[in-house]
Amino acid sequence: MEEDFVNNFNSLGELVFQVFPKVTVIGNYEAPKMLGDFEVYIRSVGFEGKRDHMDRYFLFKKSTRGRFPEKEDITDHLICLSMIYGDSKKIGIDQKLTKSAIFGLPPAASFSHAHPCDGPDSDKVRK
Repeated sequence: MEEDFVNNFNSLGELVFQVFPKVTVIGNYEAPKMLGDFEVYIRSVGFEGKRDHMDRYFLFKKSTRGRFPEKEDITDHLICLSMIYGDSKKIGIDQKLTKSAIFGLPPAASFSHAHPCDGPDSDKVRK
C-alpha cells in the first residue's frame, strides 16, 4: 500500500517537473486527515472562492475520486491556471505575494519530504 503512494507521488512529480521545471513538489506537507488519503493542491493561487481555510486550491483528492490521479488530472489544471494567470512565472509571483500577506499558515510537518521520495524499500519501490 505504501509503495502505491510513493510510486504515485514520484511519477506525478516527474510529470509536473516536465511541464513546470521550476515547481517545488513537497509530500506530506500537512498531516493527512486520514490514512490512505492522497491530495494534490497548490497554495495561494487559483480561484479565491475555491481555496480552503489554509489557502489551498485542490487539484485532486483521492477521497472524492476513489483512485490515484492520472497525469492529466494534475497537468491540465496547472496548464489552465497558467493560462488564466498569463504564464507560470506570473503564478509564482502571485503565489509569493499572496503567501507573504497571509498569516497563520502552518509550517511543513516534520515528516514532509521533497521529491523524489524513497519508500520503505527503495529497491522495490523504484521500478
